[in-house]
Amino acid sequence: MNSYTSLKGWRTWVYTGLAPRVDERPVQLRNWVRLANAKRIGRILVPLAGVEADKVALRLACATARSNKSQIFVIHVMEVKRSLPIDAEISSQAERGEQILEEALEIGRLARVSIRSELLQARQEGPAIVDEAVGRSVDTIIFGLPYQRKYGEFSVGEAASYVLKNAPCEVWLCRLGIG
Repeated sequence: MNSYTSLKGWRTWVYTGLAPRVDERPVQLRNWVRLANAKRIGRILVPLAGVEADKVALRLACATARSNKSQIFVIHVMEVKRSLPIDAEISSQAERGEQILEEALEIGRLARVSIRSELLQARQEGPAIVDEAVGRSVDTIIFGLPYQRKYGEFSVGEAASYVLKNAPCEVWLCRLGIG
């Protein structure tokens, strides 16, 4: 992967080139990422939901981590219904969550970036992500969003909306295109 960093006043621009992809065809990820006030990003949190946008967000996190020598934490939050105890065994969701985290670790391995993963259970996804960001003292949350509509309008969803409102750090959104 090619990385180019230049300092221009108080702005730092990082060019990320070819990003690795787990499936058969590589994707050219060409993003200019502006890091506000040339701030070093030491810890990155990537919440995963099992959608295609997660892979784009994780590749962006890997490119950013390589250029900043950052740590990446990936989490998958299993939402537990209020009718169940918070520590209830939900084997089907746990298996899916483990599969999502394994795919993330494979993307990190191909990008030659160390990733720590954790499977969480919570009542709601948004507060769990913010609590994890606070607990791990992350500098940036990189959130992958599918294109979704609610009542005919584009919607970021409840979890992303909560994180945008309450996160104590930068939040980057990666939304896939329409269709």
